[in-house]
Amino acid sequence: MTRILDPTDKYYIDNPGRVKAIQKEMNKRGIDVYLGSRIRTMSFVMDTFCPWRSYLIIPPEGQPTYFTFVVDALRVGDETWLDGDHVRAYGPMGGMDQVSAITDFIKDELGIQKGRLGYEDGISTYTAEGNLSHWEYTHFKNELPGFEWVNSHDIIDALSLIKDKGTIERFRTASLIVDEGHKAARAALENGGYKGMTETVIAGIAALAMRRAGSVSEWNFAGLNEISSAGCLHASHHQGDHGR
Repeated sequence: MTRILDPTDKYYIDNPGRVKAIQKEMNKRGIDVYLGSRIRTMSFVMDTFCPWRSYLIIPPEGQPTYFTFVVDALRVGDETWLDGDHVRAYGPMGGMDQVSAITDFIKDELGIQKGRLGYEDGISTYTAEGNLSHWEYTHFKNELPGFEWVNSHDIIDALSLIKDKGTIERFRTASLIVDEGHKAARAALENGGYKGMTETVIAGIAALAMRRAGSVSEWNFAGLNEISSAGCLHASHHQGDHGR
């Protein structure tokens, strides 16, 4: 079920406003459609955690549309503020792969056949940053021959520099939760407690303490370090802008 944004919530973020700010900058630069591929872009716009390879198509006006691997589409659809028609899945089958699904969407549903396409490229110290790979860039570009490709990652980067009140409150809550994990791990290790203890056990002690303090998830599988606080994720499933 799509999450309803509540401006009175302590952790509220004006995600539609963020989209409009992106679209305003697109208009200034003459960008007709934006192809986002980085985790930070998904989190900033959708307000949910997107660990699978995903893409966000932002048109000149209106809601963006999100494409992710089929196994995670339903969860994202439940947690984000975007409606169900704007959260879609792709899969490793003919005509359903990400290149086919996204290029068909841009050309057929958005009706954009040519123009300037903003995309995200660059270098990062973060392994899972999400910049377009050479393979992706080449195949997307081959399917969209009428477009000029413009590296536009700095649009999101500039807009996300200044944190709003809801984001700051989320960071504060997440930091308090992390403190509890550190305390528990230290208590378990001191006075020789570390002897015979594996890293996995230590991590489990810290994770359990953070769960008890309100964390509701950790994504060790993805090799990341996001946490989600119960305070931020009460009845309306608030998530996104993770502390990392």
